[in-house]
Amino acid sequence: MGIVTISSLEDIDRAVAQLDIPEFQAIHETCSPIPLRRKPPGFASLLQAIVGQQVSVASAVAIWERIQAAGLSCETALGQASKVQLAAWACLAPKFAMRRR
Repeated sequence: MGIVTISSLEDIDRAVAQLDIPEFQAIHETCSPIPLRRKPPGFASLLQAIVGQQVSVASAVAIWERIQAAGLSCETALGQASKVQLAAWACLAPKFAMRRR
């Protein structure tokens, strides 16, 4: 099976059917409809996903709002951010410094 891009609820249904795992199909039937959580393509969405994986969802939302408010959600701005700016967002500077390399 190749890579399946999920763009609709029908895509989810097709992918579950292709897996052909009865237990998974039962879970899918019980939990459907599964909400699609699509983000626009680009650096900002990637950075938001990284933030979300580092901390709780509530903390990630708060950090993300500070990043956006500071105008630093694009590659260039983040690459030029100082450790002081990173600390001002209440982010862990080493984690974000690693993203700039």
